[in-house]
Amino acid sequence: TRAPVELTDARHDPRAVREAMHRWNVQDMLGVPLLFDDAVIGIIYIDDPGVEHHFTRREVRMAETFASLASLALRQTSLYAQLERRTKVIDNQKQVLERLSQVHRRLTRSVLSGADIPDILRIVVELVNKPVILHDPGFEVVGWAAPDAAGLTEPPRLSRCQWILDAAEGLNADQPSVILPPSPSTGHVHRRLLCELVIDDAPAGYLEVVELGQRISMVDVKVAEHATTVLSLVLLSQRQQAASEGQAREDYLNDLLVGGRDADTLARRAPLFGLDVSAPHAIVRVLRQGDEPRGLSGASRRARWSRAVGELLGAECRLSVSQPGADVFLIGPLEGEAGDTLTAVRSAVEAASRRLEGIGYARIGAVSGLCRSVDGYPQAHRDLCEAIDLVDSFGWETGVVLTSDLGMLRLFVTDGQRTEAIRFAHELLDPLVEYDQQGDGQLLPTLRAYLAVGAHARAAATELGVHENTVRYRLGRVKSVAGIDVEVLDHLLDVRLAVQVLDLSSSSRRGDVADEAEV
Repeated sequence: TRAPVELTDARHDPRAVREAMHRWNVQDMLGVPLLFDDAVIGIIYIDDPGVEHHFTRREVRMAETFASLASLALRQTSLYAQLERRTKVIDNQKQVLERLSQVHRRLTRSVLSGADIPDILRIVVELVNKPVILHDPGFEVVGWAAPDAAGLTEPPRLSRCQWILDAAEGLNADQPSVILPPSPSTGHVHRRLLCELVIDDAPAGYLEVVELGQRISMVDVKVAEHATTVLSLVLLSQRQQAASEGQAREDYLNDLLVGGRDADTLARRAPLFGLDVSAPHAIVRVLRQGDEPRGLSGASRRARWSRAVGELLGAECRLSVSQPGADVFLIGPLEGEAGDTLTAVRSAVEAASRRLEGIGYARIGAVSGLCRSVDGYPQAHRDLCEAIDLVDSFGWETGVVLTSDLGMLRLFVTDGQRTEAIRFAHELLDPLVEYDQQGDGQLLPTLRAYLAVGAHARAAATELGVHENTVRYRLGRVKSVAGIDVEVLDHLLDVRLAVQVLDLSSSSRRGDVADEAEV
């Protein structure tokens, strides 16, 4: 009723705590509510121990007045307590804001002063005093740092568990971070704070803070979230810079290959790209096939190929460019004799094509001769294109050709002359093939070896593992069977051309060579 209540015979009244009434020897008692805003916030009890007492109206009004004053005092004390608590909260928030402002200034200044990703990670470690790890979108470690006191020699890895992937999938602009609980069954014994890096509305990586030592605080969360923004900006800047530098490198290589630019200017610009155009370099052209694999850009594809060839060859592949249907690479500087060096380049290109078969390259390529000056690159590139067209006209599906090996073949064989070239080769060499098939004449292999070693009988004998007189006898039989005199230069040139034609045609469609020769 929010009104005073008088108890007579309080020791037996069911509304009182009888044990207390007996202990205090209360006979009669007046209970007066403490009211504030029409709500009861307490009760004042008035009694006379040991005697009966009838409370007069005047005493009741005095008690109500006192209760009103008491309720005001209590309410004021409560308000003061609330104000003090709120003041402490505001002070804490002010300290947090000041701390975050310092964090913002420090991280921002670090970026403006040219800090890279390792520098930023070390700053974050100083701010949170916990290990931090930067992951790429596939949760591979990009970089990490930890306090010296942690004694870590490698980062505490975050495995690609499904529950972690699900947690990362749930991050967005409204929830930029999440605290992952420990999971001993998956090897994660510490809590971890995970923040997402975003570039162009797509995940660009994750920043992780590992709870070693002190618990992860709200300040740690804000520091990590701000650091992810800074790291995203740095990664975006690196991407744009790489794209700009990549375009400049592609433009320079195009200028080298096409020609038409001032040679002195190109030579002066070469050091900007780490090149010495006076040193021997080779150009490689590799055909592409089909569409590019999903998620692999042209620049990434060329970079992977360049790394593979560089590892196999022990030489750098600094520049590359995409052209219609093919990618072109500049390899060097190269050392050693031209023949051995170009053969090594061809072997490396073949091995790289096998290793990277799934990134969109056909296993067809060509290697130019060595270029030792700016003026040599345009012609070497034209030779490459002609070589690729030539082997493609024979239906090659795999192989790497040296332009220096094609020789006169590039001058006389065009798309429309392919059939005639095959007919010429068969007319010249079929008598030797038929002779070898009838017995163990070994005339054509001997003639091939003789040509390969520069028309020296002794060197051919060493290559074949026979006596020099055996080679001379077989070459005499070649003249008798096919009318080819190895002492006549024109005959040797004809044989060289015919052998190349047969090699190209048999590499593409061995079973159709004879049919095509009959057309």
